[in-house]
Amino acid sequence: MVHVQIPASAIPTVVDQDASGRTYYEVYLATPNGISNRVLVPCQPANPAPQSAYDLTPDSHDLAIF
Repeated sequence: MVHVQIPASAIPTVVDQDASGRTYYEVYLATPNGISNRVLVPCQPANPAPQSAYDLTPDSHDLAIF
């Protein structure tokens, strides 16, 4: 079992294989036997960017107005 503390100043990375563009922290574990492969820890930004546009065409979504 390993406990990892990620400091507030850590810089997340964007993984190209992930089509959603989510960000992750890359964590490596070093032991006397060697260094592990990277472990991707999902990261959620403190202030997510607002969506730039909304698709409000009639075919895109059902819209109920009360």
